[in-house]
Amino acid sequence: MSMSERKSFLALTLIMAVACASVIGITLLLTYREHLADERERLAVTAQSQARLMEAVTRFDTEYSSDYAGGSEAATLSQIIDAHENFVGFGETGEFTLAQLEGDQIVFQFRHRHGEVETPAPIPLNSVLAEPMRRALSGRSGTVIGLDYRGVTVLAAHEPVGELNMGIVAKIDMSEVRAPFVRAALAAGGFTLIIVVISTLLFRRIGNPIVLRFQAHVKDLELAIDERMEVEKRLRITQFAVDHASDSVALIRRDGQFANVNESMSRTLGYPREELLVMGVADLDPEFPAEVWPAHWADLKEQGSLTFESRHRTSDGREFPVEILANYVEFEDEEYNFAYARDITQRKRAEERLAASLKEKEVLLREVHHRVKNNMQVITSLLRMHARRSQSPQVQEVFEDCQSRVGAMALVHETLYQSEDLARIDFGVYLEKLCQNLARAHGGGHGNISVVPEAKDVSLGTDQAVAVGMVVSELVSNAFKHAFPEGGEGRIAVSIHETGEQGVELVVEDNGVGLSADVDPDNTDTLGLRLVSAAATGELGGTIEIARGGGTRFTLRFKVKDA
Repeated sequence: MSMSERKSFLALTLIMAVACASVIGITLLLTYREHLADERERLAVTAQSQARLMEAVTRFDTEYSSDYAGGSEAATLSQIIDAHENFVGFGETGEFTLAQLEGDQIVFQFRHRHGEVETPAPIPLNSVLAEPMRRALSGRSGTVIGLDYRGVTVLAAHEPVGELNMGIVAKIDMSEVRAPFVRAALAAGGFTLIIVVISTLLFRRIGNPIVLRFQAHVKDLELAIDERMEVEKRLRITQFAVDHASDSVALIRRDGQFANVNESMSRTLGYPREELLVMGVADLDPEFPAEVWPAHWADLKEQGSLTFESRHRTSDGREFPVEILANYVEFEDEEYNFAYARDITQRKRAEERLAASLKEKEVLLREVHHRVKNNMQVITSLLRMHARRSQSPQVQEVFEDCQSRVGAMALVHETLYQSEDLARIDFGVYLEKLCQNLARAHGGGHGNISVVPEAKDVSLGTDQAVAVGMVVSELVSNAFKHAFPEGGEGRIAVSIHETGEQGVELVVEDNGVGLSADVDPDNTDTLGLRLVSAAATGELGGTIEIARGGGTRFTLRFKVKDA
């Protein structure tokens, strides 16, 4: 048994003992008071009957015993003493006393206790002793608790005997009156203590498991209360945060009615909060009338969360765009949509201004590409005119090469001008047009030579597209000039494709006579091959490989750069 259990056991025993003692004490007190009243009445009746009897005897002796030695009074006393010699008495301490007042002394005529007749010594009238007799001799009749002639506390009935000028007292010691109640109290106390101890032991044996279960239940309740208080605290904090959020927040039931809204929603829409709680989504959002709400709810329940744009209507009829984040939640077997709505009016205006600005810049950029292309076409025309005026074949060849190079660059700007994306070029479309132009420019004087382009989903920025176009133009032009010196049929293939990790591979090959073994693109006097090498390793930051035999194969590898 632990210290706390022992304390509880002792406290329980003490409480039960005090309770039982209180009940027994009150019961004994009431019984004692009733018994005391009965004793008073019994003694009073006894004293009064004795006094009346003595007065009757006195009157008889006064009339008929006047010749008795000592007179009628002596005859009366003699008869009274004789009568009390055979009187059994009452109780263990009950007795009669008869006395008269002689001067300032109370002189006892006799006292009778269980057949014993004695005469006590006189008592001064002003003594604290013999209180009952002093009252009787003063002519008072009644009962009193006080000291008798022995100095013992007694319950006494006092009665004056008028015919004899004496007083009679019937009394019993208070110790005898109280004795049965003291014994009863001691016995009851002992039994009570035994019963309390036994009851406590039984209660502990029987009730301890119940108490333990009750304590466990109380502990569980305390934990539940603490948890509930913590939850309520968090709810208050959450409610405060929701109410003071800048966005509109609403808890929406499955039927589209509002279960709760925050203060921001009330301010934004211009409705009192109480009024919003009797409204629904269809009253505020024109894009969600009642007939489309079930489908939206089913979609939200399936997805769990949705983000979309809509429009809200204020109390004065004004509509404004909002972005809504809807979340499906279940709470206590009820389904809800916990939604946040943000006013995106300023964002929409900014998007419109940005779209207008981008449109303006797109138009401007298209115009730039268009004018660059036109200017390059003018340059091409000027080069063609100068070539025609020259009588030197070498000069004419130089002018033709320049026309091809400028044409390749002009074609980039023409393709961008016609493209939806002004930052990047679809190289497949560009390569097909470039090969057509090169075949048209060189094919007339070089027999039946075909140019076959192939590109697979390659997109390049403007700078890389110009550089790659320059490489293709130079290599295809060189193939037309040098790969087929005897004319006849021939084939030039141009392919470009991605190789992974933003890598691109360009291959230009022909089935002509092949490039001489002593030709090195990095160390050559030929301008075209120098341009190819410079573009491949410089502008594109790549590598170029040459394969000879059965024709010539140029392989260029490089990384795609962001536009």
